[in-house]
Amino acid sequence: NNIYLYFCIQNFIFHFESYIFLSKSILPVYVIHRAEFHTFKIFWYIYIFRALNFLSVFLLFFLIFICPILAIFFLYSNAFFFCYISSAETFCIT
Repeated sequence: NNIYLYFCIQNFIFHFESYIFLSKSILPVYVIHRAEFHTFKIFWYIYIFRALNFLSVFLLFFLIFICPILAIFFLYSNAFFFCYISSAETFCIT
């Protein structure tokens, strides 16, 4: 299990830049110009919205890709080997 978590963390770090890119392309954030801000609170609301925007995209990828992989891994954890296939790399734990 520790080896699987290590490779999962490595794979997440490898795809981290693509997650950031997709968070900007799938859910675009329209930033209001600073001259249009009337109060300081609105400025912080925009930053909170950007953080929630990135978090929602990360949760979307987690639900679509990582959760099924974890489910398959724990379902077949008693098997002799486990293969993890992604768009960038493929490796098997024996």
